[in-house]
Amino acid sequence: MTTLSEQASTFGQYLLQRYGERVHKIALDAAFTCPNRDGSKGSGGCTFCNNVSFSPNGRLGTDGLKLHPLHVVKGTQLANAWRRGEYRPLTLEAYVDIAADLVQQTPSNVVWHRLTGTASETILLAPLWCARKWLVLNAITTELQRRRTTCRQVA
Repeated sequence: MTTLSEQASTFGQYLLQRYGERVHKIALDAAFTCPNRDGSKGSGGCTFCNNVSFSPNGRLGTDGLKLHPLHVVKGTQLANAWRRGEYRPLTLEAYVDIAADLVQQTPSNVVWHRLTGTASETILLAPLWCARKWLVLNAITTELQRRRTTCRQVA
């Protein structure tokens, strides 16, 4: 069986290469969430997800990438648009295809920190596959394997 780490430079593999052993992150509950989760504070992101920091012309460069689907969660403006039929989320198949395209086009010195994102089933409205992280990761792995994509070593 092929693993995702054999097809994309994952953050876990990067840490293993850098430190010579597995490194685990610890989740801490700081009792806060994204202040712009509902989109009412503006666009472009905060210091954690500042979209402006990703320079499209490559002047700033980047060491790692995070990708996750836009999912509809309760209590947001997007949820209202979804209910009105103004927003249709990606299908799992479309997301997997996009993710595989991005992995294939990513320079070898860039590490993938995340290839999907999830939302709690208690707040997730759509798409429901966003609650199944391993379903998504396994589908991406299968698609990369079908395309015969192999991992490029981290520089």
